[in-house]
Amino acid sequence: MSEPKCDQPNCDQPPMFRYTWPGQAEAWCCFMCAAQLQSVAQAARFPLQMIQLTIDDYTSEEKLR
Repeated sequence: MSEPKCDQPNCDQPPMFRYTWPGQAEAWCCFMCAAQLQSVAQAARFPLQMIQLTIDDYTSEEKLR
């Protein structure tokens, strides 16, 4: 079982949030990528759902690769 990583390209930091763009599958991101995603969403006037990860998310077999 490997450690989960941020789903953003070229980022290997541990995730802190899960997020969803409208019509897209849920993904995970680190703190820095979350800030960037929120800035992009605000500039594009897109809704972005961002939820802080819990211990249950980290222990879920579904997400761990």
